[in-house]
Amino acid sequence: MYLDYAGSAVATTTMLDHIHNELRKRVQTHQLTNPHTHIHEDDDYITECRRLLCQLVNTSLDEYTPIFTMNATHAIQLVGQLLPVNHFVYTKSNHNSVLGLRNVYKDASITCVSFDSTRTSFTGTVLQQKTPTSTSTTLIALPAECNFSGEYYSLEWIETLRSWFPCTNTLVLLDAAKYCATNHLDLARWKPDFVPISLYKILGFPTGLGVLFIKNSIRCLLQKTYFGGGTLDVSIADRLVTIPKQDFISKVEDGTIPFITILQAKLALEYFFEHIQPSLFTVQQISDYAYNFAKELVHTNGTKMLRVYRKDGLKYGSILTFNVINQDGEYIGYKDVERMAKQHKIILRTGCFCNPGACSEYLDILSEDILTNHSKGHTCSNQQDVIDGKITGALRISFGYGSTYNDVNTFFDWLKRVYGTTTSLIDTSIYLGKKPRITSFTLYPIKSCVGQSVESWVLNTSGFVFDRMFAIYDEQGKMVSLQRNIRLGLIKPEINLQERILYIHFEDDCFVVNIDTFENHNHSLVNTWLSNVLQQKVMLIKQTERNKNFSNTSPFLVLNEESLLDLNLRIMNKHTILSKLPDFFSWKSIAVKQPWLHEQIKAERFRPNIIIKDLMPYQEDKITSFNVKNKDITFVSERQCSRCYTTTMNTEKQSRDPNLEPMTTLLTYRKKKDGVMFGGLFFLDVKSEGMTISIHDEIDVSI
Repeated sequence: MYLDYAGSAVATTTMLDHIHNELRKRVQTHQLTNPHTHIHEDDDYITECRRLLCQLVNTSLDEYTPIFTMNATHAIQLVGQLLPVNHFVYTKSNHNSVLGLRNVYKDASITCVSFDSTRTSFTGTVLQQKTPTSTSTTLIALPAECNFSGEYYSLEWIETLRSWFPCTNTLVLLDAAKYCATNHLDLARWKPDFVPISLYKILGFPTGLGVLFIKNSIRCLLQKTYFGGGTLDVSIADRLVTIPKQDFISKVEDGTIPFITILQAKLALEYFFEHIQPSLFTVQQISDYAYNFAKELVHTNGTKMLRVYRKDGLKYGSILTFNVINQDGEYIGYKDVERMAKQHKIILRTGCFCNPGACSEYLDILSEDILTNHSKGHTCSNQQDVIDGKITGALRISFGYGSTYNDVNTFFDWLKRVYGTTTSLIDTSIYLGKKPRITSFTLYPIKSCVGQSVESWVLNTSGFVFDRMFAIYDEQGKMVSLQRNIRLGLIKPEINLQERILYIHFEDDCFVVNIDTFENHNHSLVNTWLSNVLQQKVMLIKQTERNKNFSNTSPFLVLNEESLLDLNLRIMNKHTILSKLPDFFSWKSIAVKQPWLHEQIKAERFRPNIIIKDLMPYQEDKITSFNVKNKDITFVSERQCSRCYTTTMNTEKQSRDPNLEPMTTLLTYRKKKDGVMFGGLFFLDVKSEGMTISIHDEIDVSI
């Protein structure tokens, strides 16, 4: 499902067939030559393309000149190269491509304009003050449509801003790259001086071609310094003499323009006017329908499921921007939703969409917050979508000529099914009077490989003895994890505690390592063996006093078996036929007695060291410590354990869970300020070091 028309339109196969058939004909008759060759002067498809571009925005070559660029960003950059200014003014919600002009105009005054919530008035913040010259030129930049929120900016602001910043020459750059994708810009009515657009956003094909419309009446203010091929009447190599062409287009467009791409654009525009443009009137209706659908989505407890970024009284276009909130009011990270959408072939966008001003305004992010987030590692497009409980970006769906009402229905039905309310199906009264006990121990001799289950083991303050004693590193010196190489889940290390020997099993093969003498030997044989198993060049490294980075942040990860049962029941309720059964069925009895009805998430996905049983689900969240009865062994709680997408790796099947379970379900009810919590991290009281623990030991829990 395609929901990213703000990123690019999608070319139809009919359009592409039409274009490619015409290209084939021209190749056969040598009609695809460099325009500077002048072979086919009677076939001026380049001028015809410029005429069609003017038709697109309801103007003519007499009033505006369309200059070919690589894209809309390049078109904006070209303005900075051509127009010297004393004062640069831009609205806060401009795209980064416009903000980039600040670096071009380093010697000019710079003002950022902010509108009030109703967009009826605005204030200007002077970011840089320079002394004006006798002949002043001011450039004002504003968007026609915000690419973050889809908010329309009234084109009346073109003249309003002109009057607010009067000088000898006050020029306006109207960024119409998003607006023209689903709207008809009328340059016969509105008169900005520069209008950048990007053709792939309108047509879907070709890419690599943008356009800068330049108002003919302001050409005299433009100053060009660099010259390339074809832009000069005279050039003398051994003298500083260059005489530019008098024809404006020839003077501005350096070098050979992308003539084949321009032909493709001409053919695409012809197809667009005939087949696509008439259908654009439905796009606004579909967008309004999506907004009405989105704002009504609620969880069963009545809380809103989405935070939609729109303001009352303003007009919005074909974009809908929002974040997903779980039943407890916590943000489900936009990267989490994007990852799940990708699994289901749903194409959307996430982040701030290169529009930091609109993003900070709609998400209530202060400039100080942005700098603080960056100090914590957040950068554009990375995975840190929620920091300290605050969202750093959003989800954006956008519509175009190929969108349908069914797309909207399907998308939001999917969203509600995946991230909607999940309810516990366990009767907690059954745990009253039960005595909690330990049911299993697991240590991980080689980090990220299969765990070794044991009935009893020796403890120390850094974990089980020999737990995560070894790790596997790649050629770049980075630790290899399951996320990076799932074949680690096929390696089964086993330690013989008495002999102090590590056996590394893979299928029917085995490699033997002496733990005590490992660092004194050449390890090329084990490294070669592991490299063949993992299908990449690796080396086995042993933990030393100087290198203690193999252990987890806490020595012991404790999992509650009843929490795992509750999680599996919630997953089953979403993904199996049992969700369709009448309410009088006993969910727990079905799940326990008929486990074949759904694929259980096993404890191994969470890589616990200790599993306890007969506590109420998630009671481990409140445990401050627990003692092993009849033994002087005490475990002290440090914090809850934040989970990642390693839990979605099914090492037995050597694949990722198709529904990204259990993370998808955990996000709906276990998302906290510090992450998605499941299980607890504990450390051993010093007095218990060196003691042996066994399965089936009963425990006393302190809460």
